[in-house]
Amino acid sequence: MKKISVFTFWLILVLLGVLCCEGCWKHEKEALANINSVYFDNNLPWVDTTDCCKWDRVECNSTTGRVVKLDLSYGSDYHHGYWILNYSHFLVFEDLKNLNLSSNDIYSCVETEGSIFFFYRMK
Repeated sequence: MKKISVFTFWLILVLLGVLCCEGCWKHEKEALANINSVYFDNNLPWVDTTDCCKWDRVECNSTTGRVVKLDLSYGSDYHHGYWILNYSHFLVFEDLKNLNLSSNDIYSCVETEGSIFFFYRMK
């Protein structure tokens, strides 16, 4: 019986290791890279480390490793022109509670399926 418990423990650790990407979740890291590309012309220094929880403007839950806060303010310093904000870029962040988009040239928003639930999760 003790072998089953040890096996279960190691299996859980392996599965968590597959789902996480050295401190942050793989799909959240990929979404951040997409946001950097779309809104910041890849000018945010988000490639130095593999742990996106250590990146500037990103804050994660220390227990789960999920992104809980994004500071995307002053995007016009990195990207010239107007933003057309697409909510679907942010839906992947299941635990996101704080999103700062201040001082950006947001011209319009693209509403996508599920975007209304995104705003209910926010503070």
